[in-house]
Amino acid sequence: MKQRFEFHALATAIAALFAGHVHADVRLQAASPINSTERINSSAAEQVQAPAAHDLNIMGKGAVVAVIDSGIMAKHKELSGHVMAGYNATTNKSISSGAATDGLGHGTHVAGIIAAAMNNAGMYGVAPQASLIPVQVFAAPTWSGTSTALTSGINFAAKSTASIFNMSLGGSAPLGINVESALQNAVAKNKLIIAAAGNSGLSDPSWPARYAKESWAAGSIIAVGAVDSNNQMASFSNRAGDTANWYVVAPGVNVLSTYNNGGYVYMSGTSMATPVVSGAAALIKSRWTKLTAPQIADIIFVTATDLGAPGVDAIYGHGLLNVAAAMQPVGTLQVKTTSGWVAAATASMQISPALSGAAKITKVTQTAFDNYQRDYKIGTGATALSTTTTAASSSVSTAAVTTSVRSFSDQAGNRYTMAWVDVPATGLALSDTVAGATRQMRASEVVVKNGDGELAFATLGLAGNYFGLAGSGMDLPPIADATANPYLALAAAGTQIAGSAQLSAHTTLKIGVLTSSANSAWMNAEAARGGHALVAEVDHRDGDFWAGLQYAQVEENGLLGTRATESYGLSRHLTRVLTLSGAWQAAPDLTLSARASFGYSAGSAGEGIITGVSGVRSQSFALAAHFANLVQKGDVASITLSSPLAATSGTMHMAWASDFDTAGKPIYTTQSVSLASAARELKLGLDYQRPLGRNAQLSLGAAMRHNADNLPGNKDAVLTASYRLAF
Repeated sequence: MKQRFEFHALATAIAALFAGHVHADVRLQAASPINSTERINSSAAEQVQAPAAHDLNIMGKGAVVAVIDSGIMAKHKELSGHVMAGYNATTNKSISSGAATDGLGHGTHVAGIIAAAMNNAGMYGVAPQASLIPVQVFAAPTWSGTSTALTSGINFAAKSTASIFNMSLGGSAPLGINVESALQNAVAKNKLIIAAAGNSGLSDPSWPARYAKESWAAGSIIAVGAVDSNNQMASFSNRAGDTANWYVVAPGVNVLSTYNNGGYVYMSGTSMATPVVSGAAALIKSRWTKLTAPQIADIIFVTATDLGAPGVDAIYGHGLLNVAAAMQPVGTLQVKTTSGWVAAATASMQISPALSGAAKITKVTQTAFDNYQRDYKIGTGATALSTTTTAASSSVSTAAVTTSVRSFSDQAGNRYTMAWVDVPATGLALSDTVAGATRQMRASEVVVKNGDGELAFATLGLAGNYFGLAGSGMDLPPIADATANPYLALAAAGTQIAGSAQLSAHTTLKIGVLTSSANSAWMNAEAARGGHALVAEVDHRDGDFWAGLQYAQVEENGLLGTRATESYGLSRHLTRVLTLSGAWQAAPDLTLSARASFGYSAGSAGEGIITGVSGVRSQSFALAAHFANLVQKGDVASITLSSPLAATSGTMHMAWASDFDTAGKPIYTTQSVSLASAARELKLGLDYQRPLGRNAQLSLGAAMRHNADNLPGNKDAVLTASYRLAF
């Protein structure tokens, strides 16, 4: 049968010049035999979500808490090995390590709430691996305390290795100049003082908790009130009152913990809530040892779960201690780079196949810091870096073709081309509905004759087709996309303005600009990424032979298709490209074509995690055979062997702060990564189109890739077929 009885434990210091004793109203209830799980018995730790820290293996190891109380039963099985050498302020005698005793039981109960072991027995503390320093300030037989003993105990603790003081005690009046001086000395030594608000049901905390509002406390004192298991303010607990900005609550009703008989008891009081907060502070301190006392207190305040009236209120203060939230970043996670702080949340980079060698960066684990310079590891492979891959089906230009192309010329020789595609609605403005799909304009081109020259305007997918093989006039089939110059696509341009002039009967000079600066709401997302290209090309056409020499300067928001957010500092890059192209109509129905492109991307200085990129050289080539009327009149086919864009040299340099030294200076981790592609992809593409009657078309395709995406041994293949019927 459970027996409930009250006793007056003097968990209170007596103010100097104040003769009367003030007793805390602490309720003690004998515990039932421990026959349930350890976790169930640790309800206080559970209520404040301490297991969230334990699951991260943050147990309080290395943190030291001074328990300024009635002593500690150091040989209790839950506390054995946790209790360091201490001090008996009532007798001015040292206590050797592990020899502390507790004639009252109050200090032992407090100690268990802080640091009882997680040993599959009894219960466990909020910080089960923290160390405790017993500082006895209450003396038998009355277990009363004096301001002299309290002052001596605080001064001892201030000289010890303890960074946290648990003071489950209090008085109804200021504790006197000596105690205040001792507390000020502790604050000056970066000690965090966590004190019980008191058990008188008053609107303001008792002392020393109420000292938290004093300017000299400098945010280093936390006042703690008590709530029940439903997070309701305990009837006995003093409220936040004038100390609301430095006040939190924690479980303090029927809290099970260790006792001086070697067993366990339930107690209620702000004395029990206080060590819950001390345990949380020990968890934070053990994980981030360089935090100051005011920083730990502020973390506890800003991460508390709001209770009562919204915001900080006069009842619950900041609210309920929330260990899970306290272990998470506060504010914006940032990465320290050599050029300043950058937001980690926006630090991401998509590595293109052209820079597959940079995939090595994904092995790096970066360190980000919150508003308190607490470090958090962020795995770049999962959250910050990703490698762009392409499917083999992208090699098959005829697969699932749903594009309608309309082209005509007027009497003056001007050409007009429009391309439409039937896709699900994506919000483009130039669209109409056709048979349940949205028909969107994907490209347009207008070529206007101007004497011996031309003016050419194009948008979206046709931007750039005025140059190279696509603009050679060799009447290549529309499935020859694999021979297009991949460098021009880097500008992600959606608008082309170009022109040409005849240099001779067989030679033409073409000059043009590809840009995304004129993009508007109807531009697709790819084009909206931005970039520019200046193109100059000399073409020579003599009967069945065409050759072209093209020079281009391509500016992009990234490097060879690799994109990064501002935090990474991958600046805009200018790539100079020389392209040689040729086509030969070997037979009436057979045309052979070839293209080789060589690029050089100038080095740059980064302004984020990337500190610089050395000059990058890259290449791409394609060979193709184009057939007409292969099986039946009107069909077209292509065989293409190509090597897509790939870097052959170049280095990326990175640096970020992985830690800070004791002076607060960043300790940088650096890495240099070769950007050369790990391997060269070879792609074989087979495409075939044939009309099936007036309104139908069959498209077949196959693609095989060796070292796909320029990754060694990466292979893929695909077969595709589509049937299109127009109404």
